[in-house]
Amino acid sequence: MPSDLFDKELVFHCSEQVIKALPPEAEKSQTLMKIGLVLYRQGNVFNVKQDGMVVSAVVQDVKRAYVKLDLDYFQLSSCSCSSGFPCRHLVAAFLYVYAMTGYLGDFLNEWKGGAKPSLATLQRHGVVKKGVPNMEQSVKEWVQFFEDEIDQLDKVQGMGKIYALWYQLYPKLKASAPAQEELKPLYRILLAERLLIELCRFYHKPNIDPSYFFHYVEPFVGELQQSLFQNIQTIQKQPLPFFVDPLLSEMRDYTRRLLFCGKGLLYPRIITYRLIWESILNRKKWIAEEKGLLAKRKKEELDRDGQFALECDLALVHFDFLEKNDERIINFFQNTDLPLLPFMFQWLTTITSRKEFQRFWKWVPAVLEQAKHYIQDQDFTDKQEVILYVLNEFEQYRMATGDHDTFEEACRKLLPYSYVAYHEYLLDEERYDQWAELQLLIGFSLDDVDRGLLKHIEKTAPNALLPILHQEIDAKIAEKKRKSYRDAVKHLKRLKRLYKKLSATDTWDHYFQTLTDSHKRLRAFQEELVKGKLL
Repeated sequence: MPSDLFDKELVFHCSEQVIKALPPEAEKSQTLMKIGLVLYRQGNVFNVKQDGMVVSAVVQDVKRAYVKLDLDYFQLSSCSCSSGFPCRHLVAAFLYVYAMTGYLGDFLNEWKGGAKPSLATLQRHGVVKKGVPNMEQSVKEWVQFFEDEIDQLDKVQGMGKIYALWYQLYPKLKASAPAQEELKPLYRILLAERLLIELCRFYHKPNIDPSYFFHYVEPFVGELQQSLFQNIQTIQKQPLPFFVDPLLSEMRDYTRRLLFCGKGLLYPRIITYRLIWESILNRKKWIAEEKGLLAKRKKEELDRDGQFALECDLALVHFDFLEKNDERIINFFQNTDLPLLPFMFQWLTTITSRKEFQRFWKWVPAVLEQAKHYIQDQDFTDKQEVILYVLNEFEQYRMATGDHDTFEEACRKLLPYSYVAYHEYLLDEERYDQWAELQLLIGFSLDDVDRGLLKHIEKTAPNALLPILHQEIDAKIAEKKRKSYRDAVKHLKRLKRLYKKLSATDTWDHYFQTLTDSHKRLRAFQEELVKGKLL
C-alpha cells in the first residue's frame, strides 16, 4: 500500500493514543509491543487496505487474525482474536502503518521515553520535504546514489523493508532522474535493474518465508518490468545520441549483476537481462566480449558448485538467438531435464511476429519436449496459463502456414492443459466427431457444455453426440440420486430423439430395454422413467 495513502498527521495522532493505551512502564504493554514488533518484522502483516479512517489488515499468527485499525480513535479498533483490546495483532498492524509513513525507531523511542516528536522526526516522516539531488551523467554515480539510498533502509526489518523500498524509496529515486531527456530512460532502466537485484538479495535473508516473499514482491516485480518495457520503447522511438555510448558501455557490467545476485526471481532477472541486451546493448563487439566473459564465468562455476551455471547458459543461448544459432538453442533445451519452457516465450513471440515460420517449425520438437517437462513440474494454474500461451504461438503458425497437423500434435501432447484451445479449434473446424472424442477423453459432463452448442451439433452431426450421451447417462445413474436420475431421463429423451432422427429406432429399443432391465431394482430411477413418459 502506498505510504502517501496514510495521512502522516493522522498516524501521529494515532501513535499518541497507542502510547496512552500501552504505557511503557506496564509489563503487559511491554509484552504486547515486543510480540507485535516481532510479528511486523517477520512480515506477518499483509493484505493492508484503507477505507477512510480505518485500515484493515491480516496478521499471520498461530491463527490468522483480521484487524481493523481506527487511526482517528484507536480505542474503536478491533481484532478477530479473543485476546481483548489492545492485542498484539493491533500493535503489529499499527507498527506496519507507522513504518510506511516514517521511521519506526522514532515511534519506539517516543513510546519508551514519552517524548514529543522532534522537528527532525517530522522531516524524516516527510512532513517537511527535502530537496532531491540532480544526477550527474555517469552510470557509476547513478548506481552509487541508489546504493546510498538503499543502505538507509537497513534498519527496517522483515517484509516492511520491501514496502519501504517500494513506496518510499522508489518514487524518490524515480524523481531524481537526470534533467536531460535523453538520459532519463537509461537512468530508469538502471534503476529497475538495481531494485530487482535488491529484491533478489532480500530473498536470501534469514527468516524470510519464500511463499510470503513471492506473494509480496510479485506486483513490485511486475511494475519494474513494465517500467523497463516503457523506457525501452522510448529509446526505440527516438534513438540515443552518440554521447551516451560511454554510459551504455558502462551499463554492461551492472546489467551482468542480474545473473549473479542470488537464486531468487530467476525468470524476471533473465528476461530483464535479455531485453536490455537485445534492445540497448546489441552490438557485435559487445556481444562477443559478453559471451567470452560468460563462458569464463560458467567454467569457474562448474569448477566450484555450479551455482550460477544455469544463469550463464540462459544468457548465452539468448545471444545464440540474436545470432540465429538455432541448433545450439534447440540442443540445449532438448538435453536438459529442467522445466525451462517460460524462457522460450520471448523467442517464440519474436519468431512469429517476424513471420519466420520455417524457423518456428524447427523449434517445435524442443518446445514440446520442454512443455512436457513443465507440466510435470508446476501446479495446475501455472500449467494451464503457460500452455495456452504456447499454443497461441502455435495458432499463429497454423493460421499463417496452414499446418494443422503440427498444431493438433501440440494440442494432443499437452492435454489436459490444452483442452480449451483444442476444444475451440475442433469446433471452428466443425470436426464434431473429434470434438466428441475429446469430451470423452477428458470426461467433462454435458452439463458443462453450452446448450446452444449441443442443439447445433444435434442438428448438424447427431452421430457425434451418441457416445457422449451414453457415457453421461451411465454416469448419472451410477450417482444413485433422485436428481441424477432426472438428469439421466433428460439425456435419454435426447438420445431417443437422435436415434429416431438417424432412423435407428431398433437400436434405441434394444439399448433402452437392456438399460431398464439392468436397473430394474432402482425404484427411484424407474419412477423417473415413468414421469418422463419413457416407460
